[in-house]
Amino acid sequence: MNKNASLQKLIAESFQFQKILFYGMGLVAAVTGVVILVLMIVIPAKPDEAAVVFYLKITAVFFILFGFWCVWYVRRRISQVCDLLFIDPSNLSYIQPVTVTKKGISGYAIRLYTSNGKMIGFNVTSAGKQKEILEALKNIFPDVSFKD
Repeated sequence: MNKNASLQKLIAESFQFQKILFYGMGLVAAVTGVVILVLMIVIPAKPDEAAVVFYLKITAVFFILFGFWCVWYVRRRISQVCDLLFIDPSNLSYIQPVTVTKKGISGYAIRLYTSNGKMIGFNVTSAGKQKEILEALKNIFPDVSFKD
């Protein structure tokens, strides 16, 4: 195993660990928030405990939102990196730089298409960074075509 392959494997394992960690945190936070909310609804509070119950409900909602954010982060960001790290060069069809416009704001992205129709896309910060990454991808995947 060469140095690049072992480094790639180490990075991939790190992201797999992050994926498990964020899923776990997200699920625990969301379930905790739901349990707190259910308990606040089921158990009647005394009038002098109204402030405590109010803050517990806010905390429960925060837990639920944090849980959903963790799961979204795994699904959207970490999974993309894992897809990129585990991509099979022989399965790669072509690579395409794109300009993305969302709600009037332009940005830059790179999309990798596999022969089975799957698209792996990621955003970049600037046109210069896009060119830099494209050059690196040309060195990594010399046999893959690039479309404009």
